Amino acid sequence: MRDQDQSSSRSAFTAYLTGVASWFCGMGLQFVMIPTLVAVYLRASPQELALAQVAIFVPQLLLLLFTGRMADRVDARKMLVAVHAFAVLPPIMIFWLVWSDHLSYWNILVFAFSMGAISAFSAPTRDALLPRISSKDIQHAVTAAMLTQFAAQLFGFTLAAMAAPLAGPWTLPAMHALILAVGLIAALRLPSYPPLSEEHGPEPGKRWIDGLITAYRSPLLFPALLINLAVGIFFFGPFMVSIPLIVRDLFGGGQFEISLINLCFWGGTILTTVTLMFRRPLEAWGRWMVAGTSAGAASLFVMTQSTDFNLTCLFAFIWGMCGGFNMTLSRTVVQVASPPRMRAQILALYNMCFIGLAPFGAFVVGMLSPIIGLRETPALAALLMIMASIGIAIATPILTIRRPQTDS
Repeated sequence: MRDQDQSSSRSAFTAYLTGVASWFCGMGLQFVMIPTLVAVYLRASPQELALAQVAIFVPQLLLLLFTGRMADRVDARKMLVAVHAFAVLPPIMIFWLVWSDHLSYWNILVFAFSMGAISAFSAPTRDALLPRISSKDIQHAVTAAMLTQFAAQLFGFTLAAMAAPLAGPWTLPAMHALILAVGLIAALRLPSYPPLSEEHGPEPGKRWIDGLITAYRSPLLFPALLINLAVGIFFFGPFMVSIPLIVRDLFGGGQFEISLINLCFWGGTILTTVTLMFRRPLEAWGRWMVAGTSAGAASLFVMTQSTDFNLTCLFAFIWGMCGGFNMTLSRTVVQVASPPRMRAQILALYNMCFIGLAPFGAFVVGMLSPIIGLRETPALAALLMIMASIGIAIATPILTIRRPQTDS
């Protein structure tokens, strides 16, 4: 009986990781597709590229607290099946418009807004399901899921780079739709995961603000959320707006070079994640989070000042390595410290902090780039990120956050 249960658990975890791989491979393609179609195919302005990138995050900012509470109250399998079924439709639309040569800038905005809204339902459901679906220690489970996520994104960037010299940009949305369909099949293979019962703790808050209050009062959750809020402000804008524009305008690159930059960044993140997975668990979680964001900001500064594309790729790789510490450990802190029956709600808040001010950051970067320069804008963001990391380390107990002794 025990062997049967273990086999069933492994099968469910495999289906879960397959769904993660499908979603984030699609995200990797999307990271290349939007700047390629907007900046290269449509030759849009920096402001228009910023707006297109912002359109992904606005619906998440508006919906995440609602979808987090919803995910605590519905069957996770049904939610993930619905997410993947709807997610296939927007890339099919873009594929047809590019194929028929009818693509316009407004089509990209509709696509970005639609995918952002669907992502708002995906993230908290999938994240809250992880501790229920895996019997491993939480840091190992989070690391395995994030390794799958980053490897899948890397594969998405690789597909985009390989397609660049072989076919037109229509291949990006076509591959996106097919890969998301794989995730639909994986979601259908999951067992049912109904909402947790009373034995798992107090009832989830009936108000959207209850999760925020719980997180604010926690000496573990609040610093982790705060540092990810800073990442959303100061890192997302340069990553999603400055880097594609630098590739296009300063290095004369296109789809292949944008894919390569993304490959380097996420390749560095994967290296860190693999290292964390196969070494003895880190103890000083908070110190590593602060060190990762500070060193990542320094790497971003050097990266954007380089006049050699190969060096730019190298420092993108180092930036990704540094980011891997904060991405993995902050998510682990939230998984560990969240009340079980409010886990999806708190994880939705985590995702909202991570991307909550990303629209603002991307918009500001798009506005500032023509004024103070393509290199100067991300350099300023990097300096502000270093200052934010130091301020969070002084004003919150983040440096005291350590791995729980029971997490073995």
